[in-house]
Amino acid sequence: MNFHESRGTGEQRTTEAPSGRKVVLIVEDNELNMKLFHDLLAAHGYTTIQTRNGLEALEALDRTTFDVVLMDCQMPEMNGYEATAALFRGGWLHTGDLVKRDLAGRFYYVGRKKEMIRRSGENISAAEVEETIASHPAVRMAACVPVPDDIRGEEVKAYVVLRDGAAAEPAEISAHCEARLAYFKVPRYWTFVDDLPRTPSERIVKHVLVSGVEDLRAGAWDRVDDVWR
Repeated sequence: MNFHESRGTGEQRTTEAPSGRKVVLIVEDNELNMKLFHDLLAAHGYTTIQTRNGLEALEALDRTTFDVVLMDCQMPEMNGYEATAALFRGGWLHTGDLVKRDLAGRFYYVGRKKEMIRRSGENISAAEVEETIASHPAVRMAACVPVPDDIRGEEVKAYVVLRDGAAAEPAEISAHCEARLAYFKVPRYWTFVDDLPRTPSERIVKHVLVSGVEDLRAGAWDRVDDVWR
């Protein structure tokens, strides 16, 4: 099998995939993450094709079929053998992505395992809630994060960016979510922001939103108590 290879240096070449080896496409703009995943995969018999953005990925996909595609790779917060063991368990590569399967056998992406919010024993996909919020006509994008709670373990907080010229109250967007989500998934805390921190590949960097914030409730609208904190 021939494939197109790019290592972020501007040099591109067509080469031959070793027989019997699985080919993985990595889409990652962080050089360190890219190198770490390349080294780990290569050590386990995978051939990696490395791309830095969506355009390079589309060009690579146009040239060959890949066994696995990894996007915006995130390394576990461990080092050495533990990191390898966390990724490769039982002969499988564990990416941390969560999916659901319907009766017809189709798979649907739910979100990242580490981005699940656990409220009163229920798992909430941040990606699902964000998608629902963004379906409101006044919303351009949204990000959801967990807020520690003494009673429920975690509550959901939504950061919302409105479209240019649009206006909406948090209660309106909350009602929009209530009509489309199970009640326990609807964010309790709401904050409007001008923009969200993103990587060059447009992935929202959520840790920047919460880094250094002592009380994530401060300044947010509380849906349950109907007050601004």
